[in-house]
This record gives sequence, structure tokens and C-alpha cells, in this order.
Amino acid sequence: MNLFKRAGRPGYYARWQIRGSDIVRATGETKRKKAWDALQRFVAESKGQRTIADELGRLLEMVDVPLMKEQLGDHLNSTRRLLFKIVDALPIAQQARIRQEIARELQNGQDRKLSIASGWAAWRENPNREFDPKPKTLAGYEAIWKRFRSWASTAGLTFLHEVTKAHAEEYSAHLWKSKVSPNTFNQHIKFLRGAFTVLEARAGLLVNPWAHLKSRKKKMDEGRRNLSEDELKTVLTKARGNMRLMFHIGLFTGLRLGDVANLRWENIEHDPVKQEPRPGFIVVVPLKTSRFNKKMEIPIHPVLVKLFAKHRESAESGKLLFPKESAAYAADTGSVTKPIQEFFESCGIKTTEIPEHGHRRRAIVRVGFHSLRHSFVSLCAKAKTPLHVVQKLVGHGSPLLTADVYLHLDSEQKRDAIAALPKIAA
Repeated sequence: MNLFKRAGRPGYYARWQIRGSDIVRATGETKRKKAWDALQRFVAESKGQRTIADELGRLLEMVDVPLMKEQLGDHLNSTRRLLFKIVDALPIAQQARIRQEIARELQNGQDRKLSIASGWAAWRENPNREFDPKPKTLAGYEAIWKRFRSWASTAGLTFLHEVTKAHAEEYSAHLWKSKVSPNTFNQHIKFLRGAFTVLEARAGLLVNPWAHLKSRKKKMDEGRRNLSEDELKTVLTKARGNMRLMFHIGLFTGLRLGDVANLRWENIEHDPVKQEPRPGFIVVVPLKTSRFNKKMEIPIHPVLVKLFAKHRESAESGKLLFPKESAAYAADTGSVTKPIQEFFESCGIKTTEIPEHGHRRRAIVRVGFHSLRHSFVSLCAKAKTPLHVVQKLVGHGSPLLTADVYLHLDSEQKRDAIAALPKIAA
């Protein structure tokens, strides 16, 4: 074993061997004697020779010396691993409580700690986030944090560093037992995982307790379904006014309701990003991915060409195709989706289903405006449009997402696939 320095780095690096393999680790020390002590500690730890008494003694020494507190992190990791190995040998019923007590005691030696009650405000103020969520998304995140904070209070947790993997698993089980949908469950765990990552330095976290939790897979029969061609004919024929044009746009472009409701005339045969004509195309930056400013270009179907021309003649003057629907969508999306659901029902199309597996407490919405997006993908598949082309049309980052989420084959398509197989005699 030996010490060495790297060019441009003030501290020493330690090198030693374990079972013939070289191990290199930064000591964090600029003085050779202290670096040598660190090397001996690393080697003893890697060989299982380091005792808890050694680590706790060193840790207590550092806590008592203000100038050494900045080095606490490295020693806390070592001490934590050794202590938790002992905890694993205790009766299972005692392990969670002992781990919590150990974590609390170790963190008492650190200056960095953050209460769960203050976590939401700290997350809002932290600049180390990928993007600033929209108000509606932000409200959803706040609701997730409040729910976790309430549970943590009943579990006797005060600080973020007290939350262990076992606690994360307990909370996820509690969440799932409340009969939320897989999608809601995944949103909760994903946000908590991300929030703890953002707050890691502020809260002095050693590990992210949510990192190991897996997402719940959404059942294929729980999402929106595509409409049959007969259902589509009924809907498009019976719809009137703006709803009729919105349905046609949804079916022939695959755009989401929010993007259709907020369509501007500058999106029709014009590129609002480059500010130049784009004949024959609808060019939009979807609301869902607007933070990336990623635009989509969708060819205008001949049916839409006629409908746009007719709508332009009768529409109110202004920038928006559907000013009333746009304002309503911004104020309350439910005021736009509810009439659409009611219209589908009036066409004899059942929009909700009671979940068969008995987990979810609410009915599953199976048909809505988003069904037109699913139908668009299915019709493109039926027309043998390459999957990567459909992916670009609907704005997915991967063709696998397009296939997994939207490509619902009906019975007729399945029969056609089998019928197309060659008749090879046995």
C-alpha cells in the first residue's frame, strides 16, 4: 500500500490491494501523516478489521474539533455501514427502530440537517432542479409532500436523514393500500426520490431511501382505449360546433386536448418558432414538453383542410381557433373534459369501467378526448405506417413508448395478422 498525488490535486490518494485488485481512494488529506492514517483505516475497513469502537472514537474526536467537522461525511459512511451490519443481526421487529436511533445519533454530529416540515420550502428554494414545474404540476407535488409529511409524523420521523429504506418501503406499502392507481403511485415515489436527491446536501443525507423502489406497472386495460371505426363515425357525425372540429383535429393529428384547445392560427401552415410559412403542416410546441421547446410538425389531412377553411369563415377574429375552450381549459380542465365525456356517453359509448382486480377505489376512465390520440396511432398502424414515423408524429422520445402505451390492436387487426401468414402445409 502507498500514497501518491495527482497533478493539480493538493490531497493524497491511497492505493492498496484486495485479492489482487488495486483499490484507489482519495484520502481528503494534504498532510502525509494524516493521509497515511486514512490509508490504514481504509485497508482495515476493506479487510473487515475496523471495529465500531475505532470508528466511533474517531467520529467523536472529529465532532469535538470544529476544524475537522468538514471530514465527518467520510467517517459517517464507514461507521454507518458497521453499525447497520450489527443491526441486521437483531430481531427483525427491532431493526427499524434501532436504525432510526443510530441515524439520529450520527447526524447529531453534523451541522446539516433538514426537518421534513421544512422540506417543501427547501425544495422550492433549491436551484438544483432540472426545470421549474408549471403551477398545476407544482400543486400536485405539494400535495404529495404533504401526504408524506403527515405519514412521517405518525411514524415519529422529524428529519429527512431519519428516513431509511425500510421507512420508504413502509410508506410505499401504505400508499398502495390506499388504492391509488399505478400511475399515481409512481408519481408519488418518483417525486419523493427526486426531492431527496435535490435536498441531499442541504439535509446531509448519506443515501437516498427511495432510490431502490420500483415503479408499479400500469395494466394495459387501465388506460384510455382507442375507439372503433364505427364509434369514430358516430362521434364525428353527431358532434357540433367547436367540439366537432376539435374531435377531427384530435383524430387526424393525435394532439392532446390541451394542445387542441390552445391552437392558434399561426400554428396552421406556419412555423411559429422560425416565424416562417410551413404549407401543408400544423406546427406546435406541445404543452407537455414546452420546457424543452421541442416542436412537432404534423401534415394536415385533407378533411382538416376543408374544416379549417370553414371554421376560419365563422370563427371569432383573434389568434386562437377556440378562444372559449382555451380560457376554460386554463381555468379548469374539468370544465372542458366533462362536456366531452358527457357527449361520448350520449353517443352510447361508456366512458368508465369498474376495475376488475379490486385495487383501485375509483372507476377507470377508459374513453375521453385522449382516446382520439390512441385511435390515431392505431389507425396509423393499421395503415402500416412505420412505428418510428408514428413516434415522430405524436412526439414520443422512443418508438417503444408509442408501441407500449398507445398501440392497441383490436380483434379485427389480430385476425388480419393471422390470416396474412403463409399457408404452409404440415
